Amino acid sequence: MARSKYLLEHMSWPKAAAALKTTQTVLVPVGAIEQHGPHLPLATDAIAPAELASKVAEKIGAVVAPVIRPGISQHHMAFPGTITLSAQTFIGLVKDYCHSLAKHGFRRIILLNGHGGNSHCLGVAVAELHQELPETEISTFEWWAFVPREMGSVMGMKEGIHANRMETACMLALAPELVDMDAAVAELPDYPEGMTPDKLPVFMSTVKTITDLSRSGVVGDPTKATRELGEELLQKVVGDMVEAFAQMEDISRRRAAAPD
Repeated sequence: MARSKYLLEHMSWPKAAAALKTTQTVLVPVGAIEQHGPHLPLATDAIAPAELASKVAEKIGAVVAPVIRPGISQHHMAFPGTITLSAQTFIGLVKDYCHSLAKHGFRRIILLNGHGGNSHCLGVAVAELHQELPETEISTFEWWAFVPREMGSVMGMKEGIHANRMETACMLALAPELVDMDAAVAELPDYPEGMTPDKLPVFMSTVKTITDLSRSGVVGDPTKATRELGEELLQKVVGDMVEAFAQMEDISRRRAAAPD
């Protein structure tokens, strides 16, 4: 895992003040502490967005806030080590983070989510923050939304969506010392006929606990993951993020310059 000079938590307060003179953009990784099968660490969903945020910050000169974790992981509590927050606590935590960052002068806050279970609550938090912090631009993105479509099948997205080939490949690229490929197992759930990746969130909403799908905690086939595959994917994801965030900044500037 790489270190970055853009990490807010590694700065002294004078360095944080100096950073604010060069950028008002802060990336906030949002993760979870939950099981990822017998081969990946509990921090997988925190490590991925944190590392991606650092890589993007190097490109665009943004500051990276400390990772928000734990997250919303009730459906993984059958597995030891998982820690979860209530929806109310999580939403409050996200909002307090953003209020603190805005207080210091950050005017563009990008929440980079690493766990699908957080998505709905992040949406609620951002909607409320739009009203509470009208002078601050706040947005939320799932990092996997930047995975190119052509890589979806290569990454096994049709097979499974948790501790799968994609997540395992990314962790092999980001933190290989935390991955135990000898323990990796494939476990493929019985999806409804015609189920496609874009419909999986709907299907997953019917699952009370991950144990309804998997005994190992794996939903997919991580045994086919490689470090090279993870490095290729992450390179493309970072490139697409940088381009998207640059376009967002251009749009903001045009809006600010437009006459009332």
